[in-house]
Amino acid sequence: TAIPALNTLLTCVNYVTFVGLLLFWNEAVRVRLLPSGAKTYIVSAGLLLLLYMLVRIFKYRFAVEPVVMRYALYAYWISQILVPTLFLMTCIRIRRGRAVQGKQREAWLLIPASFLVLTILTNDLHSLVYTPLIGLSNCTLDTGTYTHGPVFYLSCGWMILTVGTGLILLFRKTGRFSKRAVWHLLTVVLL
Repeated sequence: TAIPALNTLLTCVNYVTFVGLLLFWNEAVRVRLLPSGAKTYIVSAGLLLLLYMLVRIFKYRFAVEPVVMRYALYAYWISQILVPTLFLMTCIRIRRGRAVQGKQREAWLLIPASFLVLTILTNDLHSLVYTPLIGLSNCTLDTGTYTHGPVFYLSCGWMILTVGTGLILLFRKTGRFSKRAVWHLLTVVLL
């Protein structure tokens, strides 16, 4: 609208709505699911989604310095990498059930995910994710001011791989989809 005060109010209402939905969803999961590894992973993913929303609020409403804006964009990747990883860990735990209680082999998936997150957060040292086309002191990673590096594509591949594998595990666990249907779904996701 042409009224700045109304714009600010509507933006605040938008953010409060999303943060409220995330908090209520996380609380519902925490209260309704029985204690298990899967519940821990789901609640952790909910908290990471909340972090994502708070970083978004900070980046677009409070950050003004180029370096702060750049690191806020790097911080987006924490949730973007770890939430799909936690989804796959949840799917592995659900598929396995209570067969192997106490052994959390799926937690090993956090090692490559953490490596990707640390690589992204230290991008200013090596430019393997975003390569600035302008001086780093002025770079806010606006469109056209950078190119993507190999770790960017590796991170995107990691997210696609974890979500795709998780979906396949869930479909195979329910037994409602034939192998052919799973391959069709995987093909659609990859396309």
